[in-house]
Amino acid sequence: MADTMINDKIRQALKLRNMKQVDLVAKTGIDKSQISSYLSGKYKPKQENLSLIAMALDVDEYWLMGQDVPMERVQNGEEAAEGQVRRVEAYAKQIYGSREQEQVWKLYERLSEENRMRAKSYMEKLFAVQKMEEIL
Repeated sequence: MADTMINDKIRQALKLRNMKQVDLVAKTGIDKSQISSYLSGKYKPKQENLSLIAMALDVDEYWLMGQDVPMERVQNGEEAAEGQVRRVEAYAKQIYGSREQEQVWKLYERLSEENRMRAKSYMEKLFAVQKMEEIL
């Protein structure tokens, strides 16, 4: 996991998008005090708010969480599939070493599209649990 905190990523994206905190509040509908607490690093946004922030800033949610994926938000079609592949690779890299990553990737490639989505969802849940364990 990258050392960069979510609040640093939000600040970086705000600067790159030439936005202010008030703009983020307006675009997300998230209370100003909550945005302030995220920017200060006091609290981390829950998944729903993280998604809203990522959409408002037009950045990838996983990038906001510090994963080694491109900052750019992927919209649809083939680019979305490529983005999903990058996310799975990032998860595998974090969870497993390089040899294990290759084994996981080979298994992932053999899955149907529906089961790939299930695997991604399960991995996201595992990652959320891991993050909570790190906090505690």
